[in-house]
Amino acid sequence: MSQPSTEPASIAPDIRATPPRLWRFLVISAVLVAGTLGLGLGLVELLVRSRATVLQGMVEARLAALASSRAESLDTWLAGHVGRADRLAASPTIRLYLAEQVHAADDPRLAAALLEQRPYMRQVLDSFVDQQGLEAAQLLGADGSTVVADRNGRQAATSDEPRAIPVAGAGYRQLRQQGESLLLDLVQPIAPPLDLAEEATAAPVGALAVTIDATARLAALLEHRPTDLEGEESRLVVELQSGSTMLARSDAGERWTAIPFGGSLPTPGWSMDLVATASVPGTDWIVVQSIDKASAFATLAEFQRTARLIGVAISLAVALACCALWWLREARHRRLLAEQYRAMA
Repeated sequence: MSQPSTEPASIAPDIRATPPRLWRFLVISAVLVAGTLGLGLGLVELLVRSRATVLQGMVEARLAALASSRAESLDTWLAGHVGRADRLAASPTIRLYLAEQVHAADDPRLAAALLEQRPYMRQVLDSFVDQQGLEAAQLLGADGSTVVADRNGRQAATSDEPRAIPVAGAGYRQLRQQGESLLLDLVQPIAPPLDLAEEATAAPVGALAVTIDATARLAALLEHRPTDLEGEESRLVVELQSGSTMLARSDAGERWTAIPFGGSLPTPGWSMDLVATASVPGTDWIVVQSIDKASAFATLAEFQRTARLIGVAISLAVALACCALWWLREARHRRLLAEQYRAMA
């Protein structure tokens, strides 16, 4: 009697094919893709945040340096005008002329003599105005009234309201708006002659008031320079007749535009700007140097977008690799099934 064949039974366990489980594969693939994407984006965010801190410090340092530089430039410009005014105010002839004005009211002969000297004093002021490129110059008495003005009777103040000019103490600087111009009034006290002064701190006998057209100088301060970054702006906070005002470059291409400014000074984080300020010594002027954050971090934002796209591309590559692995396992499973069917046939 022949023995039954056991060949299929011995072969079947060796070629048994275990089908791949789709849900398990999908879970593992999703974890790999999500992990790759999360790790990549996390590294990008850490790098961008670290770089943003460094970049913000560099930009703020640059703004502070620019604000200080422009404030020093204005201070130097003002100091030049003040120095020239002080030299004229220190003239012994002018000091004596103003000192004698106090006694002229009680002495007709002295008043007549001073009147004869007025054309000479006017000529001195005319020459000073022409040489220094000023708008106006005048000598003020101790009470602030005009004693002598430059030619054609030009006055330092052409507004309807008269100015109250202090002559005691330190010099006085005031910026005012007149039409399309910004005029700067400088008032430097004039000390009495040395032989009449009882002490070094004697009250001034008058003052020299000069008016400077500051429009061009301030426009040069506010203009966008070739070295400035995109989105960078220079502004100047000053006191005008209308109150605290911020001067800024006009978008329409004008020399400047005045913006009412009633709040506190801008600080870092104000609006969407990075801001640095610097005071102009001896004035109430404050230079405000700013740049909007979008412009300051433009290159960093571009890097962040590019890095994110690369991270997404890598994640897609991982997803495609997982799909390829699934197709390979599925093909292997089908091949094993085919071999099993052939062996059992």
